[in-house]
Amino acid sequence: MKLPKRVFTRMDHLLPADKTEEFLATPAAELWRFNFGFGTMVRLKLLAPGKRLHTLFEEQGCSDRDIMTMILLEEYQKYLRKQKQAGESQ
Repeated sequence: MKLPKRVFTRMDHLLPADKTEEFLATPAAELWRFNFGFGTMVRLKLLAPGKRLHTLFEEQGCSDRDIMTMILLEEYQKYLRKQKQAGESQ
């Protein structure tokens, strides 16, 4: 599923700055550790029923907010890694 870039921009504001490096260093298989705290904020701010992103997931056949959150965490981590790599190559 292609996520709108604005989703990641919103997530930038939800992840505490002091957790960014830890989030980036966490293996994808262990991102569940962020399901509470950061993940909770993602669910409250981006995945509340009726929100556009929640509807997008439902249209793709995903109705479980925990699964939605994990997908977002994985995609956000990929996004941040690309951003960091692009910044390092300049």
